[in-house]
Amino acid sequence: MTKIYIGSTRYPQRKAPTLRILLENVANLYPDVDAYIYRKESQAEDYCVSYRELHRDVRAIAAMMLKKGLTPGHLRFAVIGENSYPWVISYNASISYLGVAVPLDAQLPVEEGLSLLERGKVDVLFFSPGHRELAEEASKRLPRIKFFVSFATDGKDGELSGGKPVYNFWKLLEAGRALSEIDLKELLTYAPSSEDLASIVFTSGTTSNSKGVMLSHRNISTNAHAAAESFDVRVGDRCLSVLPLHHTFENTVGMYAFWYLGLTICINDGLRYIAKNLHSWRIDIMMAVPAIAENIKNQIERALRKQNLEKKFQAGLKLSKFLLFFRQDKRRNIFKSILDQLGGNLHLMVCGGAAVDSKVVEFFNSIGICCLPGYGLSEAAPVLSCNLQDKCIPSSVGWPLPGVSLKIDNSDLSNDGRGNMVGEVMALGDNIMLGYLENEEATRETISADGWLRTGDLGYFDEQGALHLTGRKKSMLVLSNGKKAFAEEIEMLLKAIPGVKESFVWDEESKRGNVIICAKMEINRDDLPLGKDADDEEISHYLHEAVLQTNNKMPVYKAISAFIWSEEPLIMTTTLKVKRHQERARIAQDLDSKGLSIQEASGLRIPAVTDIHIIFDK
Repeated sequence: MTKIYIGSTRYPQRKAPTLRILLENVANLYPDVDAYIYRKESQAEDYCVSYRELHRDVRAIAAMMLKKGLTPGHLRFAVIGENSYPWVISYNASISYLGVAVPLDAQLPVEEGLSLLERGKVDVLFFSPGHRELAEEASKRLPRIKFFVSFATDGKDGELSGGKPVYNFWKLLEAGRALSEIDLKELLTYAPSSEDLASIVFTSGTTSNSKGVMLSHRNISTNAHAAAESFDVRVGDRCLSVLPLHHTFENTVGMYAFWYLGLTICINDGLRYIAKNLHSWRIDIMMAVPAIAENIKNQIERALRKQNLEKKFQAGLKLSKFLLFFRQDKRRNIFKSILDQLGGNLHLMVCGGAAVDSKVVEFFNSIGICCLPGYGLSEAAPVLSCNLQDKCIPSSVGWPLPGVSLKIDNSDLSNDGRGNMVGEVMALGDNIMLGYLENEEATRETISADGWLRTGDLGYFDEQGALHLTGRKKSMLVLSNGKKAFAEEIEMLLKAIPGVKESFVWDEESKRGNVIICAKMEINRDDLPLGKDADDEEISHYLHEAVLQTNNKMPVYKAISAFIWSEEPLIMTTTLKVKRHQERARIAQDLDSKGLSIQEASGLRIPAVTDIHIIFDK
């Protein structure tokens, strides 16, 4: 019989059935606590907004939408742009008082953006200045869109080339703040229920096959509540908002779960300013994808090498472990100089969006920053499991969130070579999506008749009930002898090679007709032990030896038979995961241009011949 693992509450929170009620609750619970700290321009002055003022501003923008002739209910409002206070207000005015929000990836090319606006049946587009071209094209080509709202700080209204009006967000906000309570009463004519559609989130894929995940108020609020019940934090702790808000991880946890907890959300100035923002705002909590966590770790280690402090650091690790054995936690004292470079207060990092190397988790935990790997997907709104502050298994993605049930599909189990029986992870709970937008067939394939979500991820539970992921079902490598390997597992080992920034593993049929495992590595010369001046032949030899050592860490059938390398970035999603189909196609084109098979090219540097671009993903 299949065992079901169910999450339980750790730190109880009052639950809100809808996101509108959540907003109203936190405005009453934490009226004078700073909800947001933001800047209109990078590195400019700070603006602080309390939870009471947050509620006021959301209602102000919603009321001004009605003043423009809209009727609340089933209208759809798209929001596109980098993380900002206007993004937060526009999204929540839409979702709480007007209808349905459609968050779009800020890195979408114009044509893809137009396609999703059309598929999402959008009525109003909120956009940042960098997306003016999209707004201009939408004004001309999408008659359904009634008007546009710009986040530009110039405070000017106007008209787009298609003849549609464009209103300025800041001007609307000022006018909305001046409205009386009588003017705001019209907002009460519409109140979403917990089962109502709240948000349409488009997943990865081209515009033709990307899926629109339909999330209800219950889905999002339930998941945010479950996440909030999993963390032990203090009201007013400062969190850095780094991940894009259109991504469900940042949206549900980095916004709504943090609202539940009364935290202060500081909106990051941009990826290159993370270190400065951590320091200037003295951040307590941070959400990150593995690539960001790895980058911070690498910067710390690089600084230690530059200052010849590696031996001192290792001595500190030994001392802290010794003291922990006697239940004396002095990590934050021993590594104070490192923590001070991160602002001095950072004590909790929640890591999700992709698989994180257990060594990265162990590194942060060893210096006194609690790093918690978690797991989820958009269809689950998105979080399914997470490690705990008082119980963390770095190689796992932790335990189910409160109210979430997880199990392993035992209809097609396979041995991972270490004695673990691996199968597809399945999930059940109030956080599971309503379905895919206008795609009943895909919905039926993804959600079983009894409501279980097929995640497409493969994994197993250990003796402590923690979930371990081994890879995606679609990226599982089936070899000629019938044995199975997991691309993500091998990629993690390759990324542990000094100088390898990213890796991509795939299977390919050789000229002899058997299936072989192949790899491509993206290197960073600055991190190579050979030094920056190493030539291609030296790098190839170094990587060849490193791959042989990597092969020795795995069963023979998982060994890498051929590899290539490049300094060009792999094709990545906006959450910094390799886009497998596009990267595989690019490799085939690169090899074909040189008239080589992967085995003939093995060990060589193979530069890309196609344009590099970021692919839309959730």
